[in-house]
Amino acid sequence: MNTAFGRWLLGLRDLPVDAGQLQIAWERPIPGWMWFLGIATCVAIAVWSYSRLDAGRRARGILATARAGLLALLLVAVAGPMIELPRELIEPDWVAVLVDRSRSMQVRDGLDDASGRRSREQDLQRILEEAGPAWRNPGETREVVWLGFSEGVFDLETVGDENGDTEASTLETTTPPLSAGSAPIIVGGEADGWRTRIAPALEEVLRRTAGRPLAGVVLISDGRTDSPPDRDLIRRMIGAAAGVHTIPLGAEIPVGDAGINKVDAPRRAFSKDAVPVAVRLENRGRSGMVKVTLVDDRDGSILDSTEIELDPDQPTMDTVLTAAPSRSEEDTGTRRWSVRIEGEDDLVPENNTVTLDIEFVDRPLRVLYVEGYPRWEYRYLKNLLVREPSIESSVMLLSADRDFAQEGNTPLARLPRTAEEFAAFDLIILGDIPSGFLTDSRQRLIQEQVARRGGGLVMIAGPRSMPSSWSGTPLADLLPFTGNLELDRRDGPVLTRPTDVATRLGVLRLVLGEDYGWPEALSDASYGWSQLQWVQRIDPERLKPTAEILAEVLPADGDPADVTPLVLGMRYGAGQVLYVATDEIWRWRYGRGELLPEQFWVQLLRLLGREAVQGDQPVRLVVEPRQAVIGRPVRITVDLLDAISGLLPPDSVAVEAFDGDGVLVGTVELPASGEASWAGTWIPPEVGSVEFRIAQPGLSALAGGIITTIEVARPDDELRDADADHDFLATLSKETGGFVYLPDETPGLLDRVHEKLPNRAIVTEQPLRERIWTSPLFFTLFLLLATLEWVGRRLTRLD
Repeated sequence: MNTAFGRWLLGLRDLPVDAGQLQIAWERPIPGWMWFLGIATCVAIAVWSYSRLDAGRRARGILATARAGLLALLLVAVAGPMIELPRELIEPDWVAVLVDRSRSMQVRDGLDDASGRRSREQDLQRILEEAGPAWRNPGETREVVWLGFSEGVFDLETVGDENGDTEASTLETTTPPLSAGSAPIIVGGEADGWRTRIAPALEEVLRRTAGRPLAGVVLISDGRTDSPPDRDLIRRMIGAAAGVHTIPLGAEIPVGDAGINKVDAPRRAFSKDAVPVAVRLENRGRSGMVKVTLVDDRDGSILDSTEIELDPDQPTMDTVLTAAPSRSEEDTGTRRWSVRIEGEDDLVPENNTVTLDIEFVDRPLRVLYVEGYPRWEYRYLKNLLVREPSIESSVMLLSADRDFAQEGNTPLARLPRTAEEFAAFDLIILGDIPSGFLTDSRQRLIQEQVARRGGGLVMIAGPRSMPSSWSGTPLADLLPFTGNLELDRRDGPVLTRPTDVATRLGVLRLVLGEDYGWPEALSDASYGWSQLQWVQRIDPERLKPTAEILAEVLPADGDPADVTPLVLGMRYGAGQVLYVATDEIWRWRYGRGELLPEQFWVQLLRLLGREAVQGDQPVRLVVEPRQAVIGRPVRITVDLLDAISGLLPPDSVAVEAFDGDGVLVGTVELPASGEASWAGTWIPPEVGSVEFRIAQPGLSALAGGIITTIEVARPDDELRDADADHDFLATLSKETGGFVYLPDETPGLLDRVHEKLPNRAIVTEQPLRERIWTSPLFFTLFLLLATLEWVGRRLTRLD
């Protein structure tokens, strides 16, 4: 039939030459019983036609057979015989595999007897590696598309051929099927997405498979999402008859995690200063003990550490780590420290470390102490300032005779009169002096020193003038309380105790060594030396909104609820103010010598000095907050602290922002916000470290290469809450008609999923056919039978 003569004889023109599996088909199919009846009719007509003719029996039989064949051939021609080449058109169904590629896949909450905890990413790769040939070579009736999703949906690269070549599977461009003996499926690329958006992933599957038969969606995820499908999307999934078959990853029962939420530390500090680092821990259901450590990244030395008992019901916990004062001359310049959490069974190690940079300045703390008369507190505080090597002091006693030599490391002949003279001091201590001793101009200079340069101001209460004589003066605004300044004295002796604010600020830790902290003796009434006899009563209701209580007093023998502030702190502009409501700290020396009063004052003075050291440079660049969030504005402030001749303050100041690679990511024009001050906001566009530098001509040279760094994070970082949500996945499968397949140690999980998927491939018959009843073969047979009958009739002399 494949020869040229055979094809001509049958009249074949369109069928392929090498076509196999050819068969007979009918253009007008006739049932079998009609074929039987038709052939019988043809035979009956032929027999009846020659039954009464005058001829021999054999001749009539031959002629009747020829006529019956001729009639049967006409019957076959009526049925329309054709040569058919069977052909099927298969439209495969589609299976979409959605693989979670968010950062939560890095969470290690799976148990592994061999190597401790196993990550969700490891579980995912194991499941894919065990996938059988049905996924690697699904055949003609099925197409499998691999999609990754996190913040968006993307074609997933899978390694699956024997050579390890990477191929991307898409609906628009179909990947050639992998051979049955190919290598295991391995997902390439890191799971580094910031969010898990399941609803947009399902939307993308419906968009790509529109008009195609969808057998189902396989969702491999931990279920932690901020974009669950709404009811409309669920109805559309049901309408597409596409069940979502879920494979939940991660621990069904949350393991819990503790991480560092926030770290606060000064940007600059004195090299011989004890630097406090306030740490806020965020706890999500974890219990047990963790160790919080402050480490110097230069040599790995541990600066301080503390152990914290985690409470699953307490979401946040605060602690303070304090780096002890350094005596090395090399510990100057910028140093990088790390705060680390150490403990067993942690869920997300990535949030256990936070780095911070602190610039250390090697110079003494410069103090100006002005006192009205030589009271006991003055005598001991003055001696402390003189003998402390890390402090450079100037002391002025108002009641001294004209010939009295003022004391201190740097004696003064008179009080400062200008801003430049006051700028020579980091902090100012005002004792029991009348307000009239300081003119209004001097008070305003002190006020500006605190507000603009970050200087510190300490006010020590006294029975004569502090604060009673300061009402209505410029410095009255710096007092941390309001109302009548004629303060009463507390009745009876009192005991002192620090507050949580002091702990957060790293002060009032008077005991050094292993028992570092507040001495219990100061809160014990049995020690007479620990009791203060004169303390001003300050009503806590009168405190200003920004005031904080660092220490408080309670009666040594009386109502323990009668608590009032002893040490008050308040932020004022760039600086800070302290008010001490007693002048009897010197009494503590009767118990432990100079140690307790010395640590009390040195720590408080250094607290204020940390702010003052920020104003050492003629130009200050401040960016807050230091731990910023992408998409949220940060405030940038530039202050010109020292007047430079010939430099006119510009109308605006340009500040440039650079990423961690030194690439410029933005320029901010800061408008003037005051005299020699500029401020504005900038929104970080990306995650990572950002450095800010002043780019304004003139100011940039004056700034001397000042760089301020912030760390930018994302507000939607799902590692902040990385617990798996298996209940959500179970609900999604139930509502869409799918099934949940829990990972176990039995291999072939994806193969079990494949067995449950329905076959929705559409098979359409489209055979190739050609008529043969119009072919030369039929014409020849008809002619031969007609000629045979005609010749036979002539031979038998029948008309």
